[in-house]
Amino acid sequence: MKTRKKNPLIPLLALVLVLAVLLVGYKLLSEANERKAAADALAAQADDASVTVADFSLPDMTALEYRTKDGDPLRFTVVNGAWRYEADPAFPLNASMMAQMANAIASITASRTVDEGAPADYGLDDPACVITAEYGGEKHTYKTGDYNSFSGSYYLMADGGIYLVSQNLASTFSKSLDDLLVRDTIPSSEWSSREYVNAVTVRDGEAERTVTDADEIDAILTALGKVYLYTCTDYAASEEEKAACGLDGGRAVTVSYRKAVSSQDESGNTTATNYLDTSYTLLFGEETETDVYCSPLSSTMIYTVTPATASALLSHAAEADSAP
Repeated sequence: MKTRKKNPLIPLLALVLVLAVLLVGYKLLSEANERKAAADALAAQADDASVTVADFSLPDMTALEYRTKDGDPLRFTVVNGAWRYEADPAFPLNASMMAQMANAIASITASRTVDEGAPADYGLDDPACVITAEYGGEKHTYKTGDYNSFSGSYYLMADGGIYLVSQNLASTFSKSLDDLLVRDTIPSSEWSSREYVNAVTVRDGEAERTVTDADEIDAILTALGKVYLYTCTDYAASEEEKAACGLDGGRAVTVSYRKAVSSQDESGNTTATNYLDTSYTLLFGEETETDVYCSPLSSTMIYTVTPATASALLSHAAEADSAP
């Protein structure tokens, strides 16, 4: 019987294949490691490239002033831990908007420093906004410049140095004094469930009527919910000044309702809800050439609304015509 001889090349070929597989695997692993190393290097480079322009503690800020290109300087100071409009401490200032601006200017990081060129090359000779933040007796001034579309950044001059930053500080500090006014709001949410509304009383001079019909109450409250108290003519009016505008109660809408008042335990969990009888009154005054004065009964602020808005509510003071 003949015995087949083994081919001596087979083990050699198998070894070559194994080595090839190991070589490919090693190459792939090396490339992956190189990619990771490159990514880590870029990340480290980006971190190294960031420049701290401002890094201050907010509680240390004592004053903030800014001026837009077309506006007058607005200066605010911290008094007993609260922001105040320096020119008129009685001004009802929006604390959350002030906190937003203070946060934006107290902490600024730039992508890089700009060492070449003059301020005029970056719109800093005629800045959109000039901002000064004070920390005790220490002042820091910032000027906002042009937008760099290539880097998606904005030029900023801070205490004489020029930087590229991602923050659009010109937009943050574009608010007028009127934008910073805290206005009254009509508490429509408190009577969103009509079942808690007892009645609505509407008075227009000699005409006065208390409405209890559910459909008519819904129509009045719907119209009342569309009243937007925005245009403010006086934010610190006395009773005499309100009366001079006709806001003496002769024209008014009063919603009588039960307000939900919740009791909570130390953990903030609601333990009970009670419904207390209360009311809300919106006064309407004299009509000007274009508007009608209005004001919440308990407010010192006077607003204007359109005659159509006032008429949609005050018309309910008259008895509706009976159907024929």
